[in-house]
Amino acid sequence: MENTIAKNIKKLRRENSLTQKEVAEYLGVSFQTVSKWERGSYYPDITLLPALADLFGTSIDTLLGHIPGEVQRTVYSELYKNNEYFWGTEPTEFCYQILEKYPPVRYMRLLEIGCGEGRDAVFFARNGYDVTAYDIAPAGVRKTELLAARHGVPVTAFCEDMFTFQPKEMYDLVYASRSLQYLPAARRESFFETYKKRTKPGGLHAFMVFVDKPSVPSAPDSEENVHLMKSGEIFTYYHDWDFLVFEEKVIDCNSSGIPHRHCVNLMMAAKPLI
Repeated sequence: MENTIAKNIKKLRRENSLTQKEVAEYLGVSFQTVSKWERGSYYPDITLLPALADLFGTSIDTLLGHIPGEVQRTVYSELYKNNEYFWGTEPTEFCYQILEKYPPVRYMRLLEIGCGEGRDAVFFARNGYDVTAYDIAPAGVRKTELLAARHGVPVTAFCEDMFTFQPKEMYDLVYASRSLQYLPAARRESFFETYKKRTKPGGLHAFMVFVDKPSVPSAPDSEENVHLMKSGEIFTYYHDWDFLVFEEKVIDCNSSGIPHRHCVNLMMAAKPLI
C-alpha cells in the first residue's frame, strides 16, 4: 500500500505539472514532507487526503490505489451481456442538437464519459468526430466496438471507472448522457474541473443529467447508488463558460419495462477562447 501511495502521489503531481514545493504550500506542510511521501518513507496524514485529491483532480480511492468494485457502480454490466442492445442503437435526440451546434467542420476529438453500448459514440464517429469513449461495464465496451465495426467507423473504446480515470489528452468535445448520476455531490466539482482542464479553448462540454424534481416520481428501476443533481446544479459548475444550451425538460423512459419519466437538465457550454 505504501509504495502504491508514493507512486500515485508522484505520478499525479507530475501529471498536474506541480512541484513538490507547490504541493507543500497548498497543504501547509514542508516540501521535505512531500518528498518523503513520494519516497515511501511516510504516509500523508489521513486528514490531508481530501485536499490532496482535490489538488490533483482525482479521488481518494485513486490516491490509495483502490478501485471500487464494478457492482457498486451500475447494474448494467449484466444487462449489456445480452445480444440485443438494451438502449437500442439509435442515438439520443441530444446528439442531433450537438451536431447542429458544434459540427466537425475541422478535425475534432470527442470523449464520451459512460458510453454504455456505444449508440451515441458510434453516431458521432459516423458524423466525422474522432471518438474516444469509456464505460465501466466490459460488456458495454465490447458492444460499442461491435457496433462501430458494423458501421465501419473507428471508435477507441475502453473499460474504465469515471471515479479513477484521468484524461491525458486534450479534447474539443466532452460528452455524457445519463451517466453522471453516479457522481456523489462531494466529487462533482473536482470531477468537472478535471475535464475542463482537458478541453481546448473554444471546446464544448455537452451533458444530459438527471435532476431531482418533486413533481416527477422516482423511476421504478432506480438504483441505490444514484445521486440526482439539484435542478440547475450542473450549470453552476460552468459559470465561467459560455452557454449554448441551458434547458430543463421531462423525458419519457421505458428502461424497466414500465413507462415512466425523468426530469433532466441539458447543457452545452463552450470554454472561452481566452
